[in-house]
Amino acid sequence: MKFNQPVKKAQPTPSAVHVDRTLTNMSVAVMSEEGFIADAVFPAIPVNKQSDLYRTYDRGSFQRDEMNKRAPGAESSTIGYSTSTTPYFADVYSLAVDIDEQTEENADDEVDLDLEATMLLAQAARINRDRNWASTFFGASIWTGEETLSGNDQFSDYTNSDPLEKIEEKRVDMMELTGFAPNTVVMGPRVWQQLKNHPDLVDRLNRGQTSGPVKVLQQNLAELLEVDRIFVPSAIYNAAGEQATDDFDFLYGKNLLMMHVPERPGRYTPAAGYTFAWQGFSGASAAGTRVKRFEMPHTSSRRIEIESAYDQKVIAPELGSIIIDAVA
Repeated sequence: MKFNQPVKKAQPTPSAVHVDRTLTNMSVAVMSEEGFIADAVFPAIPVNKQSDLYRTYDRGSFQRDEMNKRAPGAESSTIGYSTSTTPYFADVYSLAVDIDEQTEENADDEVDLDLEATMLLAQAARINRDRNWASTFFGASIWTGEETLSGNDQFSDYTNSDPLEKIEEKRVDMMELTGFAPNTVVMGPRVWQQLKNHPDLVDRLNRGQTSGPVKVLQQNLAELLEVDRIFVPSAIYNAAGEQATDDFDFLYGKNLLMMHVPERPGRYTPAAGYTFAWQGFSGASAAGTRVKRFEMPHTSSRRIEIESAYDQKVIAPELGSIIIDAVA
């Protein structure tokens, strides 16, 4: 047996004890700006563990009529339902900016390098979240209700297309399948550009107006479609790397997505999708985001680092219906 051996205790890493609450709060404020929708469409579910299981129910079991007449002294008819569990896993996304000592010393007094770095990182985190949102929810082979338009059916064909009828058809199809109507619509900016100028929509909103232009607002369309919310995310993404020629494009393409989304999450509340945000991530906000600030002595720099831990999940594909290539 050996004695007098040093006892090695687990030590916190430098980054784990330097979570900066002020910069974290500032990044959350910046990430709430308009144009991005990843944190606005679905209710976020703060979770304490990076991974876990959530419970799902067989929808068909809750749509049957199994009641029968009961004879005197007889037992009631019985019914059952099935459940299952589905995992989530909040991946951690990260990015950092290093502020070197020479730049720090040469900066003017009014320049806040930490603040500038945090703003840059917060913007990158927003783009990351919305790019993943678009990939997870805003494409083909995701939702039960899906149709790809082409030619005369596309809403950009003002002579032959009937966008209101097409959208209403999808709305009623979802109601027949699930018993729930869509209450949220997401469409790319190019789709809104064509819809708000479509003669059919303008005529429906004209209502006999004899002077002045007819203004087609998102609120007007929401009323026509009988939905609570319409999102037209204007966020853009530069696909080019550093020092390369900029390559800008909208994050959200030419699709139109209709979903049933509850006002707040609930165990027994049907929802097309949810975002699981790892709030239990040390020092993280309710959105699963945290900003760390720590020294990098080997490079004479200070690092500002943002981390975001979340998982965006399709919960009920039958509660979504998407029109692919709604416009040309």
